[in-house]
Amino acid sequence: MVTEPGIRRPTAPSALNPRRLRLLGLTIAALLGIVLVFAARRLEDDVPHLVAGTLPVDDDFAVRYVQHPVVAYLHIGLGVVYLLGAPLQLSHGFRSRHYAVHRRLGRVLLTAGLLSGVFALVFGLPLAFGGVWEAIATVLFGSWRALAANDAASRACHDLIDRARRSGTHGLCSRSLLTIK
Repeated sequence: MVTEPGIRRPTAPSALNPRRLRLLGLTIAALLGIVLVFAARRLEDDVPHLVAGTLPVDDDFAVRYVQHPVVAYLHIGLGVVYLLGAPLQLSHGFRSRHYAVHRRLGRVLLTAGLLSGVFALVFGLPLAFGGVWEAIATVLFGSWRALAANDAASRACHDLIDRARRSGTHGLCSRSLLTIK
């Protein structure tokens, strides 16, 4: 295992109960399964209408997805990428064995999560099916997600700055932030 000089490797989690860990893994797998089923059902319902150029007549909710497929499916697709990769990022085994991949994948997932959130707001605010209350929930959850993503991005940027300082290339830091390696 080769790591970059000065990079602190993650330490083992302290005293995790194997039963709780297994239950957590099963819960995450079940939730991911639900997300994938709903994404597949959305595609199953909408693709025939998108191909035929028609609108669903019996489902007001589906009409919004068929009328705005690009925004809706960018939100869904990027959200699925984010949700599938997040448990891998949180896995201690993955982080400790594949630290460089963990870091690069984190940047991809951060971007996917941010863009999925942006498309959720673009799609959810003007087309809120539940009216004002759904729009309020969209803003609240979107704000929380944006704050969490901002925290992750901030940590990634500070890590790049710290590595640049240690390697003596601190003056090139702004360029390294634009071309994340």
